[in-house]
Amino acid sequence: MYAFLPLVLSAVCGAVALSNSQPQRRRIFLGLSAFFFLVFGVTFNTRLQLTTPESILYEEEQLPSPTKSSPIIVEETQEEEDVEETLPSPDDPPPIEHSPSSTTQESPSSQSPPSTIDVVISEDDGELMLPSSFLSLAPTDKSTTYFAKQADFALQLWNRYQTTDERTKKWRGISKLMETLVFPFVNQSMILDTAVEYFTKLSYSGPQRGYVILMGGHHFRMGNHLVQMIRKIWKSNLPIEIFYLGDSDLPLPQRQYLESIDDQIKVRDLTQLPIWDENFTSLKDAGWSAKPYGVLASSFAEPILMDADTVLLQNPEVIYEEKSYLDTGIMLWHDRVTDTGTKTQNYLRELLKERKISETLGGTKYWTEKQGEHFAESGLVVYNKRRPETLFGLMFVLWMNGKEQRDHTRDFLYGEKETFWLGFELLGFKWHIQPEVGGAMGKLQSGGTHSGMQLKDVGILHFNSSGQPLWFNGGMYVLKSYPRGGLKVDQGWSEKDAWAYHHQGTWGAPRWLIDYDIYQNHRDEVKKDERLAQLIQDSVKVIIQSERDMYKSFPKAAESWKGEFSK
Repeated sequence: MYAFLPLVLSAVCGAVALSNSQPQRRRIFLGLSAFFFLVFGVTFNTRLQLTTPESILYEEEQLPSPTKSSPIIVEETQEEEDVEETLPSPDDPPPIEHSPSSTTQESPSSQSPPSTIDVVISEDDGELMLPSSFLSLAPTDKSTTYFAKQADFALQLWNRYQTTDERTKKWRGISKLMETLVFPFVNQSMILDTAVEYFTKLSYSGPQRGYVILMGGHHFRMGNHLVQMIRKIWKSNLPIEIFYLGDSDLPLPQRQYLESIDDQIKVRDLTQLPIWDENFTSLKDAGWSAKPYGVLASSFAEPILMDADTVLLQNPEVIYEEKSYLDTGIMLWHDRVTDTGTKTQNYLRELLKERKISETLGGTKYWTEKQGEHFAESGLVVYNKRRPETLFGLMFVLWMNGKEQRDHTRDFLYGEKETFWLGFELLGFKWHIQPEVGGAMGKLQSGGTHSGMQLKDVGILHFNSSGQPLWFNGGMYVLKSYPRGGLKVDQGWSEKDAWAYHHQGTWGAPRWLIDYDIYQNHRDEVKKDERLAQLIQDSVKVIIQSERDMYKSFPKAAESWKGEFSK
């Protein structure tokens, strides 16, 4: 009779948690519920071992399974039966090495809720399974090393997954009360069956590749430009998912227009998806920090995330063939080098001081010579969610963009862009950023005080691995903050080696300046390219025609600027 007391206590704590509206208390009671159920599970397991054949004890569970290949696991043989384990806390010593294959140092602790992780993915078809999952990361202090402590805790969970055999994983999935999704940004009221069905259907059953755009009404016009370039300039038919943050963020007429372009474009309210815990995410107020949530929520296994003001200079599908992306499952680009302060640099160095710096970060002048304040640019980001390591790292990036976490980094990081790589660096996972820093692209004109040449209407330019212009950030307007300033026709771009510009003190221009004065000794690095000039001109024609069509068919969508294309 007393053997069932932990089960009763677990149920009581679970009921209290579900009825409690305060996130902190709810997590405490969920942790207690999970703890009591683990006690019951271990007790029940011991009794079964004494009375039940092993073939019955570890009977196959009726859970979704990959259809094309076995789950990716690191197999280790356990010679003895499962025994009670004490799970890690943020105060435990960190793993010796921050890598997926390293083992963890574990010590008893009562400060964190019991947690397990089993994220299993078939790399062939990308089907996601969660045989069991774990409760939210235990809270720690908000010191400079806050993220590092949480990364240590997450790594212990990851390493436990990597070194746990399949049989033990199945047994850890015994409790339906513990089957909440990974990390606290996920709505913990979703039981496992619902969660698995949702993520399998939402994230991995549709097309493997596609485009994700987060778009608000303020950038609707530039977002339409991007969609038109994808479809009519580059003839890419990959599906497009557009996310917005509530009805007031993107008005209904504009949503209706975007979905009318073709049946492969879906517009969805990111805040209304049932998977989020709004108390943790506060997505309606997240701004830029909502972007990684769009990556996870997208129905694509390999989403290309783009800002609404991204301008494509090549077919974006070529990114999928980049060797570095194929090797790591991640593709990022550098920000341009600006001399606007040292807050971000100082914060990152303090945060990573106990870490083994990766070759990816340590090989840059940003790290070796402290050049520039901002490191990464998030106008275009690519993740392969079929890779378990990438998916886990992405989830940690989402955690870093929760409301409390955003408040913690507001004084150090410029939005979410550094978290796209920082989460992986903290975990010791592979990631890639193109080695060239952001250049400049704009209309080449005479003038300036140094060489007689200057770029007008500058956008931040990015290159592929072959050194060819791939995309730029800044939109097709002279001033993206004032769209009525007119569409620009770009005719030149600066060459890749922007470090020299920084040394000359010319690369620190604030982002809002639209002119770029070329120094005499860098004059040869500015090239005029007729192909790109023609590409931009063709794009402008397509955009103007689409806006005229919009005004005729969806006048309310173009209400704020309808006078410009009324003829």
